[in-house]
Amino acid sequence: MDASSNSATSAGARKKRWATKTKTGCDTCRIRRIKCDERKPQCQRCELGRRTCTGVFYGKRSGNVSDSSASSPPSMGGASRSASPPPRVAAMIVRKHGIPKSPNNPPQFVGTLDVRDLIDLAPSLATATHTVEASANWYEFIRARVRELTSYIFYLPSRSGHDNALDSAIRCTASGFREFAQSGSDSLSLFRTRDKSVALYTSALRELQTALQDPNRSTSAEVLCATELLCIFECLSSVDPDGTVQHAKGAYRLIQNRGASRFDSEFDKSLFMNQLPLLAVQSFHLDQICFLGQPHWQALIKASVPTTTGMDPLDDYMLTFYLSSINITNTFIKITAMVLGSVPEAQVESFRQAVMLELEEETMDLQRWKLQLLRGRPPYPQDDSDDDSFSKWQDLYDAYQCTTLLFQRMYVAVGAEQAELFEQQAQILALNLLNIARARPQSSIRRPNTLFVEPTCLAVINSAKPWAEYATHCTAQVAIGQPTMIVPPKPYRLWTSLLGIQLRNHPTPNNGTGY
Repeated sequence: MDASSNSATSAGARKKRWATKTKTGCDTCRIRRIKCDERKPQCQRCELGRRTCTGVFYGKRSGNVSDSSASSPPSMGGASRSASPPPRVAAMIVRKHGIPKSPNNPPQFVGTLDVRDLIDLAPSLATATHTVEASANWYEFIRARVRELTSYIFYLPSRSGHDNALDSAIRCTASGFREFAQSGSDSLSLFRTRDKSVALYTSALRELQTALQDPNRSTSAEVLCATELLCIFECLSSVDPDGTVQHAKGAYRLIQNRGASRFDSEFDKSLFMNQLPLLAVQSFHLDQICFLGQPHWQALIKASVPTTTGMDPLDDYMLTFYLSSINITNTFIKITAMVLGSVPEAQVESFRQAVMLELEEETMDLQRWKLQLLRGRPPYPQDDSDDDSFSKWQDLYDAYQCTTLLFQRMYVAVGAEQAELFEQQAQILALNLLNIARARPQSSIRRPNTLFVEPTCLAVINSAKPWAEYATHCTAQVAIGQPTMIVPPKPYRLWTSLLGIQLRNHPTPNNGTGY
């Protein structure tokens, strides 16, 4: 092979080799891995190549270049001055965006240890809620849902260290979680908090009271979060249900006073969605119209559904159920006001007809929701393990059955023409549902059948006699062409007391207690 072919071969095999990464020069030359002449204000290399030179140089300058602003390599003691933007660029940033405000309280990074414990130990409460006894008291509902009330704790690492009320609540609740984990107890009803956590709880209450007295802080997300955390701590302490109920009521009022427009961040929406079940149940048990029925609150509920990470279809069914339950609760409270005499006698008939229309619309909505739920039924678990998806689906179907039972009693209460048939169906459904609920595995950690299904069924069964007499009277009135009347207060109070509802003070009705 001749020299020309060797030359062609070597030329064809020639490869471009990059220079080693330089440590001196402007940004552009360092990226291109070429030697920079470091001329100010722009290096000659960039100028000849018609490239943009930042004018920021690294490393030592050459001997012919002297500039007092020349940067030196970063030291271990701190960041290099040359790493910041040039003065003219920094001035432009300040003029356009302003200087960011520093927090009032510098973040205390020690608090992240408590946040870590909250995140790690909160799931351990799931196995402790299955021993909660059946009760019509909605306090037990809060305790059983403590697992679902802690999803916002994942936002706490970025929120802690700036508000004393929130920091105190974090320390208090984390201490309670640690004590519960160390106790080895598998039941909330057997666990008692120790003196250290009680002292932290006292301090947290003091800080929360101070924050609530401040008009600016009282509407902040941190104060609402502190209130919800202390509610969870009260669920842990299990000494007196009054503390849990008071914190739940406080969260209810804080959310209402903040208004829907303030729940704009993901942290705010998480706090709101975690309280949504309690808000609906609290309105039902305390006999008060729920503010969530207003259009702007309904829009907030729909806007709070996470869309980026996806959502479990069963959670979507649960959300739509709570949306419907708010309207059902408000209709129930209207019936209570009518039965107990809060509606003027001249307006009772028109009020009753309006309530009947609401019941019919809500019944159709509930039936449509049931069809969607049946289509989304997950497969039955093959073994004896408690499958979370099927258990959640079964909980939702139990909620549908209980709501149907509530609807049947509400139809009877307003004096529907088929009141006797509705009451008979209610008694049959209550017996069947109670037997099914008691046959479910008691090891299920979700247990809404214990907390909601059983009391609802027992309330219908134990008040059957006076309601059956009233329903029979309604049928007799229809047979002779006479209008029916609403249920008397006495059987209604008996039923609602068995449901655990705390009726407000209503005026004495004019229609007495007879038929």
